[in-house]
Amino acid sequence: MVDTEADPSHPPPSTAVNFSPVGDEREKLIRELRTLPSPYAEREEFLRQCAVIAHGLPAPLLGAIRDFRAQTSDDGVLSIHALPADQHLIPTHSADSEVIKDKTTFFSESWLAILGLLLGEPYGFIQEGSGELFVNVYPTLKERELLSSKSSAITLDLHTEVAFHPAIPDYILLFCLRSDRELKGQDNLFQHKTSPSPSGRRDGSGASDAKFRDRHRLFIRE
Repeated sequence: MVDTEADPSHPPPSTAVNFSPVGDEREKLIRELRTLPSPYAEREEFLRQCAVIAHGLPAPLLGAIRDFRAQTSDDGVLSIHALPADQHLIPTHSADSEVIKDKTTFFSESWLAILGLLLGEPYGFIQEGSGELFVNVYPTLKERELLSSKSSAITLDLHTEVAFHPAIPDYILLFCLRSDRELKGQDNLFQHKTSPSPSGRRDGSGASDAKFRDRHRLFIRE
């Protein structure tokens, strides 16, 4: 990621983890993920088994997630790389029903569930994906140049996820399945915080007159 402010006192996010179990540890994990039931047909059993897998993850990954949940980082983002993914992806679909019908392994849903369960209680919204826990986002030719989650030819405006509902989640989890063919895609993260200004003072009544200043940072991950 690149911090467009280039402020040395606020470096770009460093909260990135490379997941790299090898040998028997990796094979065991892949076997467990491969045998999970469908999260669309048996959601509760799927989540139960994911919870068991979650607490057996390698210590470095568990530690990074627990540190992130404890907010030991100011970045507000945790980027995890090299997670085992579905080996045989179905073609980019045009309806969620195709995922339920055609997908035979659920590694991506598994990781979202596993990490979500370690961070809190996963839930969805009726207004988005009809309440499904896993919302599949995919590009379509019809909306390729629109301001939409299904676009592919434009840069989306900065926006707040799930801003339509008062019950805003603490975390949004995304799992990338397939990059764009030209590898030009970017993730933009805008971080906004309000903090007391050093110019804060107290007036004669003893009440705090601390001034506040806004801190803005834009991170770009290629």
